[in-house]
Amino acid sequence: MTLNELIELIENSSANHWDKFEYPTVHSWDHGSRREDGQMHPYIEPNAHTMLAVYAEDIDITLAYGGTKKEEFSEPWTERFSDPSASSVSVTAQYRGQPVHQWTFVTVDGGKFMVPLPQRDDDGFYIDGRQLPMANLMFGLWGHGGAHKTL
Repeated sequence: MTLNELIELIENSSANHWDKFEYPTVHSWDHGSRREDGQMHPYIEPNAHTMLAVYAEDIDITLAYGGTKKEEFSEPWTERFSDPSASSVSVTAQYRGQPVHQWTFVTVDGGKFMVPLPQRDDDGFYIDGRQLPMANLMFGLWGHGGAHKTL
């Protein structure tokens, strides 16, 4: 199976093809420093996805999601919602436990909605229609029983 075939399979699946679990999975590491005892100390902290979905027809295919990429996400289009607070979140496709692809979504209106990360051109912001199947899948996996909905 090629990467493109895997992505197409995932994007064309529906939530009933997946079994989901609460399962923390590290998706990136924050590096920084903190002041303690009057001195700066380096630190590394994990950013973790909170959920794992296993594709029922091939258990080598999983989706890790629930991890925040940027807690305070602000662009002109996010300011147009009644609650301008937004954050970006990621969904990671894994094959045999290894990350192979990542999608980015934005939770908007104080976490009420989750939309694909818009792109920008000379006319403003837009969502590429090819991103909608993945948004639909994530609505089925994440939206039900959670705070997020999708466009």
